[in-house]
Amino acid sequence: MKPLQIAILTVLIVLWNESAGFPLGGDHGPVGKTSLRDNMSAALRKLINRRDRVHGYFVNSEDIFFYAGNTEALNQFLTGFAKLKNTTLTIAINQRLTHAASPWDKAKRKTVANWRLYCAPYDVQAWSAELEKQLKTAGENRSLDALRKRLKSITDGPQVARVQIRVGGDIELNKLQIPHRIKLTLIDNKQQVSPTIRAFVLRHETSRAQQTDR
Repeated sequence: MKPLQIAILTVLIVLWNESAGFPLGGDHGPVGKTSLRDNMSAALRKLINRRDRVHGYFVNSEDIFFYAGNTEALNQFLTGFAKLKNTTLTIAINQRLTHAASPWDKAKRKTVANWRLYCAPYDVQAWSAELEKQLKTAGENRSLDALRKRLKSITDGPQVARVQIRVGGDIELNKLQIPHRIKLTLIDNKQQVSPTIRAFVLRHETSRAQQTDR
């Protein structure tokens, strides 16, 4: 293997270990005492620090927050969510019971969450996929500068924010107000969900597509 290829492979392995092999994570502190990224907007910070937040944790640059409330509170949350700028926004729904939990919890938490917020400074999944792709082809003749530019194009892209909603209990589907411009999906398309929920998603996406075409 040529020296340049060895250098590229070394850089890729270091980056991969930092992103996936040895992640840094922990639970967030209570509302008002949460350490957040400097580049988070005031609008996002306001959503994160709502009083109905019941838990939160982070893994590297990704943050996940859980909330417990009724449909009115969720609609208010989604109104603020839709106003986030320079951010790729998506909403997903299901009907499974969701508990506020961290990946490293040793015991199951009893706190039930009605929705959760995921946010990251860039598309971490796309960055990791690109890094994995480059690791698989690191033996080829590639420019280290070109690899850096490809990864930088992702980190310089829009921030990412996603909301996952559990329909049922305190969240009434017929009163749920999804902002028109935001993409709505099922959390797991393979999961068995009621025809009512599938129809709700279809109506929203059909309406969104019609507005986009105008």
